[in-house]
Amino acid sequence: MGTVLRSASFKRFIDYLHRSVARSRVLTELALKTRNQCEQVIGYALGAAELAHVSDSEKYLMRLVGGHVHQFIDVGANVGDWTAAMIEASPAASGVLCEPVDWCFEELLRRFSCNKNLRLLRVALSDQVGRAPFFVASGDAKSSSLVHLPDVGGGRSIEVEVTTIDALSEKLGIERVDFLKCDCEGLDLHVLRGAARMLAEGRVGIIQFEYSGAWRYVGSTLGFALKWLNSFGFKVYLLRNSGLWEFDYQKWGEFGRAANFVALRPDSEMGALLRNSIRLIPW
Repeated sequence: MGTVLRSASFKRFIDYLHRSVARSRVLTELALKTRNQCEQVIGYALGAAELAHVSDSEKYLMRLVGGHVHQFIDVGANVGDWTAAMIEASPAASGVLCEPVDWCFEELLRRFSCNKNLRLLRVALSDQVGRAPFFVASGDAKSSSLVHLPDVGGGRSIEVEVTTIDALSEKLGIERVDFLKCDCEGLDLHVLRGAARMLAEGRVGIIQFEYSGAWRYVGSTLGFALKWLNSFGFKVYLLRNSGLWEFDYQKWGEFGRAANFVALRPDSEMGALLRNSIRLIPW
């Protein structure tokens, strides 16, 4: 009983402290700047430093599941670096590459048009079918998105075809996707929602998706994504360094920095393959 009372008293003291600090403009500004810097630190701790190119952790994951990937979909293929790594790990795999940016698509054609196992589609993916404006970022176009991100300067807008994983799979006659990769600069959860039928029917093996600060501009949260994927029997892990790591959302929450996550069913073939590579974050 005494411990409970002391805990309640401490919580009241902390609440009083927060309220007192909030009355000061200077201290509130300091809290804001501290929060932003803390997000940076947390983001790097959770793997953001690896995301400039195809990371070692992504290649490690591909090697672990390589021989078991027969069909993959690369959503947000850009110029094909991720697909190239997947083909190296799974030479016989068939794949669908989705990329709406014109010059990126031309590069995909240059690199992969001779590979008869690959289908290249100039299309964006989301949770709806139709056409929509697509914002092409300047430079390497890696920040291009259906979302007009305020922190991406330059670029241009084009109109593109938009479809869903479910519609695409039905159109192409894809019965199962062993590996679904999403890198859509904020629309990743929308893409996954566009695969609801495939997920419900157990026709997706493993999912790799990128979480980032861009999610906030379309109303997506990591917490909702985890809960939604859990409803289909998937457990979601953080992909960092050389393995998958247990992720405690109650502890880490929304951190607004880029990080890769992997969703799989623990009792599936992919789950069995990766079971020994799952670790606990050591703090």
